[in-house]
Amino acid sequence: ALLKLIWSSGVIITLTPPELHISFNKAGMLCEDGRCKTFSDKANGYVRGEGAGMLFLKKLKDAEKDGDHIYGVIRGTAVNHGGRANSLTAPNPRAQADVLVNAYTKAGIDPRTVSYIEAHGTGTELGDPIEINGLKAAFKELYENTEGPGITESHCGLGSVKTNIGHLELASGIAGVIKVLLQLKHKKLVKSLHCEAINPYIKLEGSPFYIVQEAREWKPQRDTQGKNIPRRAGVSSFGFGGANAHLIIEEYIPGKQAQNSITLTTPKSAIVVLSAKSEGQLLEQAQLLLAAIGEHPFTDSSLVDIAYTLQVG
Repeated sequence: ALLKLIWSSGVIITLTPPELHISFNKAGMLCEDGRCKTFSDKANGYVRGEGAGMLFLKKLKDAEKDGDHIYGVIRGTAVNHGGRANSLTAPNPRAQADVLVNAYTKAGIDPRTVSYIEAHGTGTELGDPIEINGLKAAFKELYENTEGPGITESHCGLGSVKTNIGHLELASGIAGVIKVLLQLKHKKLVKSLHCEAINPYIKLEGSPFYIVQEAREWKPQRDTQGKNIPRRAGVSSFGFGGANAHLIIEEYIPGKQAQNSITLTTPKSAIVVLSAKSEGQLLEQAQLLLAAIGEHPFTDSSLVDIAYTLQVG
């Protein structure tokens, strides 16, 4: 079933024991200058980051019925394992390609309509090109297996949130999902940092991919009739033990049935609920609400949504 995503909140997990830092550094896996340089010719290891992400999942029909704000829709998922490998830093590109092919084939998604991939992108000299080769192999196969023109232009951006916050390890996949949801919310593709010059082992010619080296508007694709297609993105997350996962997220486009049916009984009137433990905190809540209203392009028609959220949230 289609699911909707709500970005909820995050908590911090600290990496206090030194043993893994020491062993990973001895293995040459860590970046000593603390900058994750995914896709860059200066990539020199990954950066351990701290944190966790949280999502609220719900069936799409239930979310629409309840009037929830929907950040994105899960269109497909796939997982597999690469089996034996030469080392932790030398993953299996065929297995990485297979997990993408399975995800998009099961979801029935035309690869020509995918305009962004949030890569695993740890920022290692060998791992980044291997992931790119897996992406190229997967999309080449997907193009061949679906009706339509061949690869004629670079239409799918590549980025990695690890260049912003490091590699959260167990939470790295969910961090990538949250980044995609925020990009969908703002309809922008953000710059993947520390990548002024691309790794020479990464060859993107003749592929649908390009590195997002500058922030840009996330424009929707168009079908043969010229109508906008919902923005679509993939998120890859690979474990260094060989596990591979890929998630397909699509922009939520409200239908007529999803429109909020709540109406105001009195013109431009609604109950806006604020709650706090003291009078001073209550005034602060009111000031925060006023500031939010001033920062966003709300109109009178937004009042019912603001009141609804504050009553049930």
